[in-house]
Amino acid sequence: MSFMTFLNPKLTSVSDTSNINVSITNIPPCKQIPVYLILYLLFCQNSRRYGILKFGGYAMNILITGITGGIGSAVADSLLKNGHHVWGITRRNISLPYPAYVADLSDGNSLDGVIKTITADRGIPDALICCAGMGYGGALEDYAPGELPEELMVNTIGTANIIRSVLPYMRERKAGKIICIGSVAGNVAIPFQSMYSASKAALRSMCDALRLELKGSGVEVCVVSPGDTQTGFTGARRITRGRTAFYRTRCEHAVNTMMHDERNGKSPATVSRSIERLLKKKHMRAQVTVCFSYKLLVLLIKLLPHRVVEELMVLIYFHGKHDEGFRYVPSDQ
Repeated sequence: MSFMTFLNPKLTSVSDTSNINVSITNIPPCKQIPVYLILYLLFCQNSRRYGILKFGGYAMNILITGITGGIGSAVADSLLKNGHHVWGITRRNISLPYPAYVADLSDGNSLDGVIKTITADRGIPDALICCAGMGYGGALEDYAPGELPEELMVNTIGTANIIRSVLPYMRERKAGKIICIGSVAGNVAIPFQSMYSASKAALRSMCDALRLELKGSGVEVCVVSPGDTQTGFTGARRITRGRTAFYRTRCEHAVNTMMHDERNGKSPATVSRSIERLLKKKHMRAQVTVCFSYKLLVLLIKLLPHRVVEELMVLIYFHGKHDEGFRYVPSDQ
């Protein structure tokens, strides 16, 4: 039996075109459900190609910072494959498989102009994903005065600048999702990453306050906190200019532990999948920690006495597994 005769028993053969009438109303009720199911599956299959049936029922406009590498690049590639419209903001004019606009996140005034251009050229972003970040390794005492504000500027203030520029457009439309890449280091301080931990803790608090400010606006805010992840962040980590002999053994062990854990950490695709799940939801959670092991760590941090948490950090970073790539040469000897 052919598919046509299955739908319409009056059709005795495929060549019998005079009796062809396969409208839904002429198909027996018991056979309408499979037909609807087949049509729906065909629609979904083509929607993946053309971006029709997406997270909110349509292909989203998504603006991403930190798009040139690491988590930002993984998120952008995945969303692009799923048919979404991805745009990036970069510090340099480089070739990317999606439209990119050059802007300095630390310059709020120029960002206003760039966002105005983006909305005029391509429309209002449905989602803003803030992935730009950087980090130093070293003791707080060894930071040069010019190095101290860098992590706060990129990880916190730069993120605040881009959010501030995009918010008026999202509020006017009464819809939008803002996702900021935080870190488990924002929940627990990491030795010899003091300013990085501070910047991520500040980012988390800023987003908590922003969420309260935006109540009733239709704009939602979420912080996604990964743990150690295999990205270019490891190779790009800067080391403080000063190298005080007092910190030599512990700093060397801590930085090498960070490098070991990051190189053996989760793939950026793991973070990307968490972000995609958030975009699918009608309402996002306030905070998401990536991977079960880090969820458990964050829970323990909340439950355990502070002194116990500190001893746990000492055990991990001063006595744990580590690479041998970083050598601490004191500058005061």
